[in-house]
Amino acid sequence: MPPLVRLFIRQGLFGLALGIVFAMLVVGFNVANLRHLVVKVEGGTLAFWLLAFFSGSVFGGAHIAITVMMMAGKEDGEE
Repeated sequence: MPPLVRLFIRQGLFGLALGIVFAMLVVGFNVANLRHLVVKVEGGTLAFWLLAFFSGSVFGGAHIAITVMMMAGKEDGEE
């Protein structure tokens, strides 16, 4: 597998993990009463996993974009 593809996969998985941690913190601190939604309402676990997946995809995309932008400066000899 080419190193660039490995880099994208690794950074995307790291961003996904950050998104899951973010979702856990949001539910744990009961932001906007989301803990009630997850615990008491039918389908609340689905809502949590959707929140975790979509925030993870956003964090993953942002992490990949930051990595690519940082690579551009290193190729030009800038720091």
